[in-house]
Amino acid sequence: MKLTAYKHELETALNAVAGARGSNSDMIITKGIYMKDNIVLATDLELGIKTNFKADIINSGAVVFPGGQILNIVKELPNEQVKITVNDNLTAKIECGNSKFEINCYNADEYPQLPRVKEPKTLEVDSSKLVEAFNKVKVAASTDETTPNLCGVYLSEGDFVATNKYRMATMETNIKTDSMILPAKSASEVVKLGADKIEYSDNYIKFIAGDTVLISRLIEGQFPNYNQVIPDDAKTYITTHVKTLNDAVRRVYIVAKEDTGVIRLTTNKTRLEIASVGGEGEAHETIESEIEGKDRTINVQANYLMDLLKTIDGEYVRIGLNSNIKPLIVGEEDYTHLIMPMRND
Repeated sequence: MKLTAYKHELETALNAVAGARGSNSDMIITKGIYMKDNIVLATDLELGIKTNFKADIINSGAVVFPGGQILNIVKELPNEQVKITVNDNLTAKIECGNSKFEINCYNADEYPQLPRVKEPKTLEVDSSKLVEAFNKVKVAASTDETTPNLCGVYLSEGDFVATNKYRMATMETNIKTDSMILPAKSASEVVKLGADKIEYSDNYIKFIAGDTVLISRLIEGQFPNYNQVIPDDAKTYITTHVKTLNDAVRRVYIVAKEDTGVIRLTTNKTRLEIASVGGEGEAHETIESEIEGKDRTINVQANYLMDLLKTIDGEYVRIGLNSNIKPLIVGEEDYTHLIMPMRND
């Protein structure tokens, strides 16, 4: 294989597929990036991404580059034309300006190809809305592999939902699909790439964005009934500046994370008081806020609250509280985020 391409074109394509590479897979080759002429592909067998780049193909061929090496090499190359030559011994020579590299590669015949989505249902979508929905809810997905049905984003008739049982995020959209659970890793890659077309079947879903295709296996299992845990209203509301609150929580978390990571939120007339709970040392912050309703106290995981605040688009956030056994709630038009309280000891 022999080709030339400009560094920017090559780097953009490699970065587009890099997130699909295997990490803990027993198949070492899936940690690499497959290249056939100007087409690049990466897959961890659950998620796969394929795209292409502009190139002058001198000799056709295919190879699998060690993923980390090729990404780091191309990233550091000057913004000039890159020449890639792969010999019969699977040694790749990469030349750009005064830079020259030789790396050992893998046989392309051993690399798994993307599955076909058979007899798919097809849906044209608004890419910006799709990205927004995944971006707002994916943070609440579980990372506990013993509950695989919670390790993704649930899609059903326009609803996008994620939960780990201790927090939940939902968003209503006009992207109406059948019920399915998309792995959180796949959702994160869709956020990076976007998509204006979706094709799906019982086992797979494909997101298409121009020349870039993402195919993901769907998670089997039942998703919990999420509507029944959303409160109709709150007894107390806190309206406060997002950045000011996030900065205060982050500072208190410095002490809180040494123990359980739990912080205490207390409303006091026109102020919101934030304090660490347990552990060695103490941290306190007070921020001016608009308080509606009775003063209340609730304990929550600090990192959950910081994750929530990252999803808020506006300058201010309105947080609803009911009691120390009912969830903290934030609602923005079609978006709702809940955090379950921790026990007050």
